[in-house]
Amino acid sequence: MTRFNAFQIKFEPDFLNTLVQNENNGVSKNNCQYHLALHPAQLGDFGQSIKDELGKRTAKYDKNVKGVLLGFENVKLNSHLGTIGLDNCYIHIDVRADFYVFLPKKGMILQGMVTKTSKDHVGCLLYNTFNVSLPKGECTPEEWLGDKVKIGNEIEFEITFVDLESRLVYIRAKLLNIINTNENAQFVNAFTKTKTPNKKIKFDLEENVITDSNNLEETVVKPAKKKKSKKDKKQEQNPEEIVTKKEKRKKKKRDDDEQSLPDLDIKSLFDGVSIDVTASSETMVNKEDTRKRKRSKSLSLDNGNSQKIKLELT
Repeated sequence: MTRFNAFQIKFEPDFLNTLVQNENNGVSKNNCQYHLALHPAQLGDFGQSIKDELGKRTAKYDKNVKGVLLGFENVKLNSHLGTIGLDNCYIHIDVRADFYVFLPKKGMILQGMVTKTSKDHVGCLLYNTFNVSLPKGECTPEEWLGDKVKIGNEIEFEITFVDLESRLVYIRAKLLNIINTNENAQFVNAFTKTKTPNKKIKFDLEENVITDSNNLEETVVKPAKKKKSKKDKKQEQNPEEIVTKKEKRKKKKRDDDEQSLPDLDIKSLFDGVSIDVTASSETMVNKEDTRKRKRSKSLSLDNGNSQKIKLELT
């Protein structure tokens, strides 16, 4: 039906012909003209280059065909000559082909395969390619059939909103009916999430033994040593130990200072120098006497200079 590769999505011709036969599918076959621009490097295999350029545009909205391009056939050149612009090297050509175009519209009733179910939403694939969103809000609580739908069921829906010009074709619809309750094995295997059971591990703290729930083996695990921080180490220490450590640090600092300063012999510095102690003492006495005389003189002033006396005393 549909093939995927790294660059494009390709629909099988037989599948496209079956879609065209039913008008309700929204797929038509149109013969029209298409404009392409090829790089000079693509002229080696001219026919394959045209097919590659058209193939890149499948499953996307194309303004040239006015719809979503699903496929093409019977490609022919309108002319054996191409045109080159003055500002680039691309060669512009026109081709004519039969294009399969999908044009979904609001109110159209289509069928798809369920790929996802939840409490208030159902997702399905249209033509194994386009995602269709079926929210619970599009139906009344009595009409909602999402609780009965399973992955792989074929359902019928009515389109309520279409956005073709976005990067991916977006279709929102209303769930109408469950056509086939038989689960498609291909869809079930592709879209069902298989839950692998997690291994339960039991820890025996006394013997440091880990026991697996599947009874595989028992392995002895050594507890990892946790590196203590400085804050934890300080909290564990006794106050007496902290005091003794401080005293040791102070004593060590004093010893280092004493070792760093050289022993000076002060007496040796004054050897051969004569100092007159009596003269220095006499000068000190004379200075003290002069200071007392000045003070007494300032105190002997009359009362008119009392303001000045106070200022001098202070």
